[in-house]
Parts: sequence; structure tokens; C-alpha cells
Amino acid sequence: MIVNANYPIVEYKQGDIVFEEGDTEGHFAYLILEGSMDVYRIIDGKKIILNTLPPREIFGEMAVITAEPRSASVVAAEDSKLVRIDERLLMKMLGDSDMIVKAITQQLIQRFKMKDKQVTAQLSGNPFMSFSHLTHLLYYKHRGVLGYGDLCVTVKDILAVSHLELNNMLKWIQQASLLQIETVDGKKMIKIPNHKEFMANIQLLEQEKPYKTMKQEEQYLDIFTLAKELKCKPQQIVTQIQAGRFPVDTLFFPKAKTLEWYVRHQSQNEVQSNQAESASTVKK
Repeated sequence: MIVNANYPIVEYKQGDIVFEEGDTEGHFAYLILEGSMDVYRIIDGKKIILNTLPPREIFGEMAVITAEPRSASVVAAEDSKLVRIDERLLMKMLGDSDMIVKAITQQLIQRFKMKDKQVTAQLSGNPFMSFSHLTHLLYYKHRGVLGYGDLCVTVKDILAVSHLELNNMLKWIQQASLLQIETVDGKKMIKIPNHKEFMANIQLLEQEKPYKTMKQEEQYLDIFTLAKELKCKPQQIVTQIQAGRFPVDTLFFPKAKTLEWYVRHQSQNEVQSNQAESASTVKK
């Protein structure tokens, strides 16, 4: 990407925050040259990633144009290089624009602000309604060709719900015949028979509340993800646990898999023990 030499280039390491939601000093917009940026909000005490921006994307321009506080936080998802666009220069570029371009820009700003409010309302307080909104939007975006796996990955990234909770929500909607899961060419696909009335029917379903209102859970990391976050090998974490230097109260295990492993492990130990005893008896 060719960049005018008048634009300063700034570098951010992975995890560096470019700006935070609510910041009032919105004097710069940014163009991503290299790397990527996570756009997130803290909603109900949880970090919700709204979008991951790749190279060539611009962000931060809304606060510069509207002079309002930053509507979300942005952090470097990896080591990145950004072009920093000064407020004065950005406003001059808009000021020199054609009258029609100005009108379109203002209209787009208003639409983004409306969408911004909708996202806040949908993601706070009711994970089931948030899940339903996202499912409906993704189904519409993919023109009715939405894979079950794609839905799960996207929803888990945005809402930070567990896989079990996600399946419970899907099952509830399926039982009400508002959504179907079909297998097409070996791949599980989402089907919404009446997508136009989907959200109206979801609101009626939500009022029934057949079981306790679902709440978002804290995000848990498996040992491989934790190792990746800490930039070390899983075995190093295991060594820390063995040495007693790792806080045991932060360890969690998937119940079904752990019990299955334990039963299998015990069975293997019994077989090995019986074989050892038999060998010992033969020797005698």
C-alpha cells in the first residue's frame, strides 16, 4: 500500500491499546498498514469483541468527525503499523468534498450511530435475545446459507457464551420450530423457515422463560490457548502446576471428558497391574 509521506506511521505491539471507549480526545483516525486491530466494548463487565479489522481498514474517524467520545475501544490484535490521520487534515478533506459526498457522509454517520446504539442494547442484559439477533443477522447476511459451525464460532467470539449454553439456546429455538438444523453434503446448516417473523416469534418465546434466565459466563481458556496467550509451551504450564507455583483454584476440567479419561486410565492401570502380578506369579 502506497502512503503519502506526510502521514506519520505509528507502531503498536500486540496488546497495546490505541484508544479506549469514552475517551474524549478523539483527534486522530487510523488506517491499518500491517497487522490487525480488535474493536471491543466492556458490556456487563465482560470484554466483547465487536470486530477484528484487517489491513486497509480505517477506524477512529467517527469520533473525529462528530467530536463525540470514542464509542468503542481498540487494541492491537498483533504487532501492527498504522497511518495516523490528523483531525485537521481529515476535516479539510471532508470540507473540500463535493456537496453530494458531504450529504452521503453525514447520512452514513447517522446510520452508524443508530447501529451503534442497537448493538449496545442487543448485547447487554439478555444473552438469549443477543444470540437470536446475531443468528438472524448472520442468516440474512449469508442469504440463508449459514453453517452451524460458522454460527457457533461467531456467536462465541461476540457474546463469550459457553458451547453448552449456545447449544441450549439453539435447542430451545428448535423445539419451538423457529429454527432447523439440517445436514447438507455432510455439513450442518442453519435453516430459518420464516425469517421475516423470526424476531417477533423469538420475543414471544422469550416471554415464556421455560427455564432460568441465561447469563453470560466468564471466558475459560484451555491449556493450549493459555500457552498461546503466555507465549510458552503447554508442558511449561504443566511443570508450573507440578511445582505448586500455579494457582490450583483457577483450574477447571470438562466434566464428561475428564470422567471418561479417568475411567479409561483406571482401567489401563488395572490391566497393567494384573499383567505385572501374573508375570510375578509365573516367575515364582
